[in-house]
Amino acid sequence: MDERKLKADIASPAGQNRHEVYVIIAALILGAVLVIYLAFSAPSLQPAVIHYVPEESAAPLQGAVASQGSIVAGQPDPSEVSGRSDTDETETPEVEVQFPININTATKEELMAVPGIGAVKAQAILDYRQEIGTFYGVDDLINIRGFGEKTIENMRAYICSE
Repeated sequence: MDERKLKADIASPAGQNRHEVYVIIAALILGAVLVIYLAFSAPSLQPAVIHYVPEESAAPLQGAVASQGSIVAGQPDPSEVSGRSDTDETETPEVEVQFPININTATKEELMAVPGIGAVKAQAILDYRQEIGTFYGVDDLINIRGFGEKTIENMRAYICSE
């Protein structure tokens, strides 16, 4: 009796609907497996690198004047390195700096010469140095509000801690 009922279910429209549901579920599972496989086998993206070339020097990162310089073709403005600018309405003072600058000894004006560091972030670095002490590495900037991993990575070519 069970065999007859099973054959009747398969032959009936309700049995056909059940098989269609199974086929649809199998197709969805196969599609999900394919999407996951392609997501993990895709090549990883490389981060963009910004090169600031000072106008007064032919070699990049040798010396710069904070308010003068040019960006290598197709690269964003240095104030956009961190995604937003914290610079004040006032002009950045012209200070000659030698990159990379030491964040343990730099003045506020020298810090402001680094793309992505304005008056607010420069003062935050000075306050941290006064309250906490020495930066043991550039990654210690993560302890200061306004500095994230991406911001620090974009500034890494311009700053050091030794």
